[in-house]
Amino acid sequence: TTPAAPSTPAIAAPATATELVSKVKTAVAAAKSATAKASGMNNGKTFSMDMSGTLDAKNSTLKMTQDGASVQTKVVDGAVYLKADKAFWDSQGQSAAAAVIGDKWAKLPAAQSDDFLKTSISSVLNQMLSAMTEDKLAASVESAELDGKKVFVVTHAKGKDEAQMFVAADGTWLPVKVTGKASETAVVTLTEWNSVAPVVAPPADQVLDMSTM
Repeated sequence: TTPAAPSTPAIAAPATATELVSKVKTAVAAAKSATAKASGMNNGKTFSMDMSGTLDAKNSTLKMTQDGASVQTKVVDGAVYLKADKAFWDSQGQSAAAAVIGDKWAKLPAAQSDDFLKTSISSVLNQMLSAMTEDKLAASVESAELDGKKVFVVTHAKGKDEAQMFVAADGTWLPVKVTGKASETAVVTLTEWNSVAPVVAPPADQVLDMSTM
């Protein structure tokens, strides 16, 4: 008979929620790249945001839609390239820009790039994790399944409708999903940890350099 393949020992759940959060913080700090998809309500309006690339956003893409307006960016070698629809430019009071830029990528001047460079997966996760203090967490860690895979679950002290974090139970200690207040339908899913392909700049003939205009 063929011997059975050795089974991988199950990873034990941490004894407390704070211990799990600590492991997640360490794992996220060591991670290089990921894809994060967020959706929910912001000031009564639906929004969605997809971020992918390095956690520090230095090589990354971002796509955001809110109240019918859409914008996407690419960050490559310190430069920020932005493409948006007319609704976005109108919402920024930049209707004239929409006519000039059209469907091309706008290469932003350095002074206008800071806000986009500050929006990173790392900043979003750090903000979430820093709020997960012992007094705001249910003490115990639950074990569950998410999309057919085992996860550890941390829940807010007020219950799952306030916030939950789902962490891969495979020894990586990386988060795969975070939910916020049920009333805001806030959800962030995290995939492609340490495996996102490098982002490349748009072709030169599709770029308008705004610093020369």
